[in-house]
Amino acid sequence: GRQVKPEERKNMEEAIKKLEAKNFHICNQFDGWTGTETGKYELWRETLKSKNELLLDNLNEAQVIALANIL
Repeated sequence: GRQVKPEERKNMEEAIKKLEAKNFHICNQFDGWTGTETGKYELWRETLKSKNELLLDNLNEAQVIALANIL
């Protein structure tokens, strides 16, 4: 894979903090077996329906950062 630049890593860390402050959770994309997929993420949140509900998956870092600024 490509090298992640330090500023990209910082942006991702800030996005995760913003989302967690709003009770969202980001985790690595589950691969359907026993591991995760590199560079892909899932967005979770507690809802009335479920303790932890998957809202979006197969997100890349740019999408996570954009969501942190929208939600």
